[in-house]
Amino acid sequence: MKKLILPLGLVSGLANAALPLFNGHGAPGDVHIDNGGPVFLNGKQMVLKKVNDNFYEAHGQGVVLSIAVMPDGSPSVSWTGKHRAHGEIIPTEK
Repeated sequence: MKKLILPLGLVSGLANAALPLFNGHGAPGDVHIDNGGPVFLNGKQMVLKKVNDNFYEAHGQGVVLSIAVMPDGSPSVSWTGKHRAHGEIIPTEK
C-alpha cells in the first residue's frame, strides 16, 4: 500500500506544476488559479487535468475551464457549460 501512495502523490503534484497565478471573472463566476495550482471557481476547488505542458482543463460546478499557457507564460482561460454555453474569463486588474 505504501508503494502505491507515493507515486500517486507525485502524479497529482505534476498535474498543476506550470500553472501561472490568475484572477478573473466570466459568466460562471470568479476564477482564481494559484501559482502552480489548484483552480477555484467561486471559491470552490475544481478537479484539474493536465492535457499537455501548455494546456489544462478544470472541471466542476457544471463548467469546464480550459487553461492555455501562452509562450510568454500568461494564461488564456475560457469556459464551457451546459447547452453549449461558452465564453472567455477576463483577467481582473491586479
